[in-house]
Amino acid sequence: MLQRSPTYVVSMPERFAGNVQFSVDGNPVDFSNTWAYKALMFSGMPNMTFTFGYINASWALRADLIAEYACRLTNHMECTGTRQCTPQLRESDYDMVPRPFIDDFSANYMQRMMDRFPRQGNREPWINA
Repeated sequence: MLQRSPTYVVSMPERFAGNVQFSVDGNPVDFSNTWAYKALMFSGMPNMTFTFGYINASWALRADLIAEYACRLTNHMECTGTRQCTPQLRESDYDMVPRPFIDDFSANYMQRMMDRFPRQGNREPWINA
């Protein structure tokens, strides 16, 4: 079984996820056009989890929950021989009202960057709870 690895903190100066350029099948990923799946994966982005802790509670608590989920998912993929896990919107999700990645957090340094973050929806599993 997989064990949790150390957590690294990366600042986000200019783009979401720092200056890392992500691509899928050679196409660049613009995270502002993706939807957050359970606040830890992004629509159309295979085999990637992202840790963003709670903002009004213990950051480490949510980071631990995300790490546990990622390990369970990876172990399930290994057991079933699955090579790729990519969250995709269901047909019924196409009419979701987009909301900012973080609701009700007025810090200006975050508000200035919110347009670079993935969107969250108004129903599960696309809500950052």
